[in-house]
Order: sequence, then structure tokens, then C-alpha cells
Amino acid sequence: MVQKTILIVDDEEEVLFSLGLVLRRAGYIVLEAGNGIEALSVMTEAMRSGQGVDLVITDLRMPYMDGPELLAAMHRRGFDSNVMVMTGHAHDALVTRWPCRGCPKIIHKPFEADELLREVDGTLGRDPVVA
Repeated sequence: MVQKTILIVDDEEEVLFSLGLVLRRAGYIVLEAGNGIEALSVMTEAMRSGQGVDLVITDLRMPYMDGPELLAAMHRRGFDSNVMVMTGHAHDALVTRWPCRGCPKIIHKPFEADELLREVDGTLGRDPVVA
């Protein structure tokens, strides 16, 4: 079985650490980025190395480039990774606009490790989403 690569994008180091720990223990290769701009750089390098990124799990609100801006930039650059968004802002206007921007899944913070793994496994069990 080929290991799947997941990029976690969040501006909180604790979130990157804890999600990375859960996903690595579940057998995933994990890449990390602190914001959308950094995420694009990480994705570009992963593509150049032939690794690719199977799933991007991004926070909704981040400095420099938020989740919706990241998704738009990914599409412009031709990245075809699956995307999940995390948010602690359930009533945020960005949350209500997110599905129309092509994101298949929103996961609300706080969430348990088993919920995250269920969503990730379900997403990666399907054929990749083509942008």
C-alpha cells in the first residue's frame, strides 16, 4: 500500500504538532505549513520531488493567505489535491461561502482524533478530486 501524503496548514504550532502526531501514527506522511503562502511552497516542492500531496487540511482563518485564498491559488496553479477545512468559527461568513468554492468537507474545531481520522480515511479512500 502506497503511503498517502497530507499537508496540514495552520498558523498555530500546537495544532500542527498534534494533528501531525495523530496522522503520522495512523501511517500518513505529514507535511506542515504555517500559512497559505508557505503551503503553496511546500506543495510545489512536493510536486517537484515526485511526492505530491494527496490531501490538504487547512485552517479557515490564517494570516497572509486564508483557506479560501489558498484553495483558489491551488486551483490556479493546477494542484489537484483533496481539501478539508478546519474552523473554530462555525458562524463565520467564510464558512458559509466555503462549499461554493469547491471544498468537499468542513471539520469544526474542537474535534477528536478519531473524528479527524474518520474524515481523512474517508476522503482518501475515494478517487482523488480533480481540480
